[in-house]
Formats: sequence, structure tokens, C-alpha cells
Amino acid sequence: MIPLKLETLLKGSVVEQDRVEYKRGWNPADTVHTICAFANDFPNVNGGYIVIGVESKNGIPILPPCDIPKDQLDKVQQEIFQYCNMIEPRYVPKMEVVDYRDSGTFLLYLRCSAGDGGPYQAPVDVYSGKKDGKKADRTMRYWIRGGSVTASAQQDEIELSEKQCTGITKILNALESNGSPPPVFETDIERHYLIVTIRQHEGFSISEQINVQDNVLDNVQDIPVDNVRENKVDVRRNKIIELLMISGETTMYEIAIALNVSTKTIQRDLEMLRKQKKIIRIGSDTSGYWKVKEPDGL
Repeated sequence: MIPLKLETLLKGSVVEQDRVEYKRGWNPADTVHTICAFANDFPNVNGGYIVIGVESKNGIPILPPCDIPKDQLDKVQQEIFQYCNMIEPRYVPKMEVVDYRDSGTFLLYLRCSAGDGGPYQAPVDVYSGKKDGKKADRTMRYWIRGGSVTASAQQDEIELSEKQCTGITKILNALESNGSPPPVFETDIERHYLIVTIRQHEGFSISEQINVQDNVLDNVQDIPVDNVRENKVDVRRNKIIELLMISGETTMYEIAIALNVSTKTIQRDLEMLRKQKKIIRIGSDTSGYWKVKEPDGL
């Protein structure tokens, strides 16, 4: 079961539209490329969603949906599993059949979380043999999302991206490979904080330290800091909304733990989301809870 309900997603108030791809019908190549792109998670937003059976205009779903014939649902699901075998390394999204508003209009709803085994690649054409008189192009490509568009990427582009929860593993592997002592992780029982101490390698000379510092400063100076900060804040606030949708009575403390930030940061985020009329407070400040505000109409 995908935690975020499809009807909530279609309202467009919880997940930014760049993370959603609507498809009128089942198109194997386009769908596999988008699944692969969400798994690579180039923009670092924890993947995205695909809805088959819904048309869109400028990224906005056109309702009511188009429908997938009921007798085709099993066939399409089997083909999705089959074509996902072409993704290397193999990746299969969560998949759910949804009866839209219990109206007998059936849709396929896919949740493509950021993969932890990537980068992922898939062939240009997933079918075998010839189609429309052309031989299938089985060239393997890396696929990424650029805004609301899925496109192929080069190896060096995909290596620049760092998916969530992969940084610590890379640090540990790098320290081990050069013979550095392991880092020390320090926290309390309730995990209110985390301190990481990385010890310098014994053979690391003063001149090497200066070179590293200069390289870091040169690279950092080229980064538009304000843009990076704003993007991280937006991503965090979107994750807060998703957490509230999954568990409506999640506390500020639980959100802070889940996102690895301070409760003061979450408090500021919640207040801003309230001002933006994306969430509302139910009950008192001490015993109440936050709830995602339902938009007017659908």
C-alpha cells in the first residue's frame, strides 16, 4: 500500500508536480525511463510518483481520469514487472491499482522511491525486434529528471548526484581505503543530537591540509549558497507535509528526529506552512496536532 493516497496526490497540494508524471495510457519505454529517473533521484527529492490512466496539461492532471480497462490491468502490471527487469541494477517500484472514487474507473499508481543501488540505467527501447519499421535501440542510458521532463544523462552527470542516506557509507569507505582511523559517533539515548568526529590520518602532512582547504574553498565559492539553502528548506517542508499525510498526529519532536534537524527548525517550518495555508492546527498548542489543509475542490 502506497502511504500517500492517490486522490490526495491528484489535488496537487502535497507533492510538487515535478515529482509526478501522469500518463494517459501504458507506454512501456516512456514509463521505464521515468521509473529509472526517479530511482536515480538526481534532484535529491526522494523519487516521485507515476499515475497511468490520467491525462495532464502543463503538469496538472485533467479530471476525470481516462481509465485503464479492467481486463487490461493484470497484463499491464505484468509488463511493468517484465520491463523493469531491463533496468540495471534491477529496480521495481511499488504499484497499486486504484478504483477512482469507487466509480469503476481504474488507474495504476506507482511510487518510485530513490534507489539505494544505483546509478540506474535502462535501454532506449524496451521492446524487442522492430517497431514502425525501425530496429530497437538497446543502448543502455542513464535517465534523470530535469524539472518535469525525463531525459538521458551522461555517466559524469549521474556520478555528481548523491542520493539520500549514501553519504555516511561513502565517508566510511573512503576512510577505510586510505587507512584512516574509523570515525566516532556520539549521541544520547533519545538521540537528541549526533556528533561525528573524524580523525586525521597520521601521514597527512601540513602541505596536504593546505591544498585540501584551498580546493574546498575554491569549490564552495562557486556554489550559489542562497539557492542551495532555499532548495533544502523547500525539500524539508515538502517532507514534513508528506509525514503529516502518512501519520496525521505526528509530533514536532518525531518530525525533527525523522528529518535529523532541531525541533526549533521544525517549529519554524510548521509556522511557515501554516502561514502558507498548507497546514492547520487542530486543538490546543499542548494537546493538539497539525493536519494538512485540504484544498477547496478537486
